[in-house]
Amino acid sequence: MPSRMGRTVLLYSDHSKAGAYGYEDGWSPDDQVYEYTGTGQEGDQDPGGLNGSVLRHRERGYDTLRLFVAYEPPKGAQDFRYVGQFVLDEKYPSITRKGRDKNGVKRDAIVFRLRPVGTVSVDQIDYVKPSIQTTITTWHPGEPIETLGASGTEEAGSRQVAPERNSASAFNRKAVEALVGTRQEAELSLRFEELLTSLGHDVQRFEIRIKGGRSPLRTDLYDATDQVLYEIKASASRDAVRMAIGQLFDYRRHVEVDLKHLAVLLPKDPGKDLHGLIESVGFKLVYEESEGVFAGDVEILYASGRPNAS
Repeated sequence: MPSRMGRTVLLYSDHSKAGAYGYEDGWSPDDQVYEYTGTGQEGDQDPGGLNGSVLRHRERGYDTLRLFVAYEPPKGAQDFRYVGQFVLDEKYPSITRKGRDKNGVKRDAIVFRLRPVGTVSVDQIDYVKPSIQTTITTWHPGEPIETLGASGTEEAGSRQVAPERNSASAFNRKAVEALVGTRQEAELSLRFEELLTSLGHDVQRFEIRIKGGRSPLRTDLYDATDQVLYEIKASASRDAVRMAIGQLFDYRRHVEVDLKHLAVLLPKDPGKDLHGLIESVGFKLVYEESEGVFAGDVEILYASGRPNAS
């Protein structure tokens, strides 16, 4: 809720009550973000109201997001521990996840993705619990996700609750560097998405939740029109290219995409040797030549033969 003291939005999470309302908050270790479900116990959650205060807190004059988590087991009716200060993730500030409300009715819940600023307090009880089964979901940017998993379940976010021991600790994340890189990647992704959209392509993303895993795998842009999956990096370094190749191979184990339809998208030409590395594994390379202008294996942008392609 917005606080007039210090122009801060205060966020409260209670693991002991979350299950009754069809959600689970917590750290996703791989992403290093805290997934925080919005307000609203019945029906689809409203992106306005208190949820809008989180999503648009800066434009409304609130500088920071501060997270508090209830002690577990509870020490008192209003006894919360302060976790720390957060910002919304640049790339995915929020996603919409299907689940059930407190009455067991299917609904869309808003999940904010919070990145820590500076040192935050971490307790093992705050980590997202392992998934019961592998599910694959897809969504258009800004729209609710739909389940595509082979299991046939409609619950994309089902998780097994397992007991864990409390082990409080504090850690310091390199917030500034991570945010800069994430912001650059998000901006590159947006420019490329705008290009695909201008060509009339259907742009989507995948979320893969692995059985027994705590954190979902989220792909970058998927051009559903030409069936090309892109992995986007903020750097054209060798380490970034290697990571992109590994991620695409990992995603391909769960998402049916032809090998020649896997592509690495970089902010600039990585040089001849890395061109060769990407080509050697059968992937395509697209890079930004100047802002909004892309080069490389751009023929994959026009594989559908749309008349407005050039």
